[in-house]
Amino acid sequence: MQGVDDTDRRILRHLQADASRSTTDLAEYLGLAASALARRLERLERIGVIEGYTAAIYWRVL
Repeated sequence: MQGVDDTDRRILRHLQADASRSTTDLAEYLGLAASALARRLERLERIGVIEGYTAAIYWRVL
């Protein structure tokens, strides 16, 4: 992926596993400042790596 470094890949892996995690919690887990994580997420959205965030709903549980 062009313009994506190892830190971005770590962010993406963790988002894919649990996108409901707060930015503050994820930043702390990754050893980043929350503002640095926010900038990276904004850039990943801008360059089209992240297209959006969705909720997986398990209708059988309802």
